[in-house]
Amino acid sequence: MSNYESALITGASSGIGAAFARILPVTTKLLLTGRDAAALQSLATELRFEGKTVAILPANLATDQGRQSVIKAAEIAEIDLLINNAGLGWVGDFTSISRDKIKEMVEVNMIAPTLLTHALLPAMRLYLERYPNKRAGIIFTSSVAGFFSLPWFAGYPATKTYLIKFVEALASELKGEKIDVVALCPGLTQTKFHQRAKMPPRLSKGHSAKKVALEGLRALKKRRTIYVVGFLNSIMVKITRLLPGFILKPFLRNWLKGN
Repeated sequence: MSNYESALITGASSGIGAAFARILPVTTKLLLTGRDAAALQSLATELRFEGKTVAILPANLATDQGRQSVIKAAEIAEIDLLINNAGLGWVGDFTSISRDKIKEMVEVNMIAPTLLTHALLPAMRLYLERYPNKRAGIIFTSSVAGFFSLPWFAGYPATKTYLIKFVEALASELKGEKIDVVALCPGLTQTKFHQRAKMPPRLSKGHSAKKVALEGLRALKKRRTIYVVGFLNSIMVKITRLLPGFILKPFLRNWLKGN
């Protein structure tokens, strides 16, 4: 695991974001952001007890104000590891989901990581000029869902597809620079996401958040661009790419609805 000096983790109050905070070494200073101030404070207390340097910033990445506050704090912290982990989504008929929720999802899942990366990349480059023997990194928590079109879950996979394509292009632009970029694509993961998204209970099982975070850091170290967590998930992605749409789409529709 690479020894980064300072890391910004979005969506750090629980799940995969909190797991990243826990597994990064004690030498990495942490800037943790999320909307749940109490959960952030609890996590910070836990990590400080372990000897880690932790700053927290409650912020709503669905708003310009929230994004700007995080960007300013990250610029001061001189981060060399950006973990764009915050994300949300909802299951249901598309028109049954409020426009406010759809807008919030797009802002958090797509706009926030794009703008944070755009703002903080120049500072990473300056950091690497001062420390030419180091590397910087950016992780985008995408999803296996980004490889599929999922009825009853239409918006969320589309936002994750965006991250995959964005990372592929960005990694190509950064080729030759010492900034590694990876789209981390977990499948079902044991987090609170499923409850918030109102997904069926049968879909709440999967890999632990810790495993996903560990895999993400390993993929970054190995300079992978797109990394699917889990052997079975990798096989599923490869197989379904070969299936014709008239077979795949009805299967996915029935799988999510539980038919």
